[in-house]
Amino acid sequence: MGWTWRQPSNGEQSSKSLRPYLPLIHAACISSSCTCVQIDLGDAEVVREVSGTYGMFEGATTLTSIRILTSSRTWGPWGIEDGTRFCITAPIGSSIVGFYGRSTSRLVAAIGVYLRQQL
Repeated sequence: MGWTWRQPSNGEQSSKSLRPYLPLIHAACISSSCTCVQIDLGDAEVVREVSGTYGMFEGATTLTSIRILTSSRTWGPWGIEDGTRFCITAPIGSSIVGFYGRSTSRLVAAIGVYLRQQL
């Protein structure tokens, strides 16, 4: 199982919150089928935490599940919650505004976050 995040094709950005990668589209692909989930945040909603698991898949260390916690709700988990747990929590007074990562040819091997201090 692999994970990808794609920004909207129109490259839309919100200067209010500097969310160049939101709304996020998550695609969990198994074989040739994919399920996409679009995450739309409310005007005052911010991402507080990203957590999940990682482990070996197809001979490489990859994300096996992911969950996104906002100020209002929890999205996910998506994937199979098996492997080593990880959790990235925004410090008090900050929020997660974007993601970056490292991948194999088709799987996410690592994920990181961009933080913004709230005013």
